[in-house]
Amino acid sequence: IEKRIKNGDYDNNLKNLFSENTELTLNRLFSSVNPIEIEKLSVQSKSVANESANNLLNYYIVQAPNNIEIELLLKKFETSPLVEEAYIQEKQILTPPEIQLQDLSVNPYDDPRFQNQGYLEAAPKGINASHAWSIKGGDGKDTTFVDMEYGWLLNHEDLVNKNIKLMSGQNISQHRAHGTSVLGIVSSEDNQIGNIGIAPKANVKVISQIRDNGIYNTADAILSAVHNLQAGDILLLEAQASYDGYGDKYLPVEVHPDIFDAIRVGADKGIIIIEAGANGSNDLDNFKDRNGKKILNRNSPDFKDSGAIMVGAGSSNVPHKRLWFSNYGSRLDVYGWGENVDTTSANPSQNTTNLYTSTFSGTSSASPIIAGAATSIQGIAKEH
Repeated sequence: IEKRIKNGDYDNNLKNLFSENTELTLNRLFSSVNPIEIEKLSVQSKSVANESANNLLNYYIVQAPNNIEIELLLKKFETSPLVEEAYIQEKQILTPPEIQLQDLSVNPYDDPRFQNQGYLEAAPKGINASHAWSIKGGDGKDTTFVDMEYGWLLNHEDLVNKNIKLMSGQNISQHRAHGTSVLGIVSSEDNQIGNIGIAPKANVKVISQIRDNGIYNTADAILSAVHNLQAGDILLLEAQASYDGYGDKYLPVEVHPDIFDAIRVGADKGIIIIEAGANGSNDLDNFKDRNGKKILNRNSPDFKDSGAIMVGAGSSNVPHKRLWFSNYGSRLDVYGWGENVDTTSANPSQNTTNLYTSTFSGTSSASPIIAGAATSIQGIAKEH
C-alpha cells in the first residue's frame, strides 16, 4: 500500500509531493510486527475498549533529507484527504539520570548495599519491599518484567545471572549506565554482592527504541513488546518526549498519537504498562496537543486514557514532596523516589561490571520503583 500511495494511485496531492521530492521515503511506522498480527491487536483493542480504536496500520513514517523544510512538508502532506495528521516524530531522547522480618523468600542482609536502599523500607519512607518478600510470590517469581529504553550493561555483576534477553532492537553503548541503573532497582540479584532488586526473582527482558534497522522508533518498540507479552506482564517505558512548542520541557511519550495507540493496544491486552511522567516541570492539566485539546487532563472532555500507570518524581525524605523537575497534574497516578536512589550503574565506564551509584534520579528512578512494586504485586496475585 505504501508503494501505491507514493506512486500517486490514490491522491494527486501526494503524487505531486513525492515526484517533487524524490528523496523522500515512505514506510509503515510499525515494522517489527507482521501486519496480520497488527490487525489482530487493533481488533482486540477495539473490542476491549468498546469504542473506535485507531488502526495501527494507518501510521506511516517519512524520512526526509536534512536540506528540506520540514514545516512546509508537513503542511503539504495535510492537504491530502488521505492524511489525518502529519507531525514530526519525537526526538531521540531518554529520561536522564542525575537530575528484620521472618520467612523472607530472599535474604537482603547479605547484599552489602541493601542498607543504602531506603526506597525499599517500610512506609512512609519507602514501598516496604521486605513485607512483600514475606508473602509468597512477592519476590516476583513467575512474572515477566520488561524495560524499554536503548542501552544496558547486561553482564553487570549484579545482573549477569538473570540471563536478561533483548527482545528486539539494538543494545547500544550510549546511555548504558541509565538502563543498568533501572534494571538494578527492579532486578538486582539476591546474592552477596551489591544491591537487591524489588522483584529479584522475576524474569527480565529488555527492548530497545533503536530498532533492528537502526531507526529510533518508540512506538514500534512498544508494539513489538506488546505482541510478544502476555496479560499480567509488566512493561516499563523509560523515555520522555519532546513536543512542538515545548522546547526541552519534556513530556510523557504518550502525547504522540502513534505511541498512545501502541500503549492502548498493550493495556487492552492486559499488559501492565508503567510510564515515566517525564522531567519537564509541566502542569500536564494545561498541556494542549496540536489540535488544542487537553488530552492529559482527567477533568477535560478531551481526556484520553492510554491505560498506562504514569509516575512522577518525589523527594526521598519524609514527607515526600514533588521534585521541581517532575511533571505534575491529574494524569499522574503515583510517584516514586526521584533522588538519592542506590542501584547498579555503568558510569563512568560503560564496560566495567562492578559499578554502583547512590545518586540515580528523575522520573527515571521513580518509574522502576513503581514497576518493581507492580511486579511484586503480580507475583503475589499469581500465587493466590
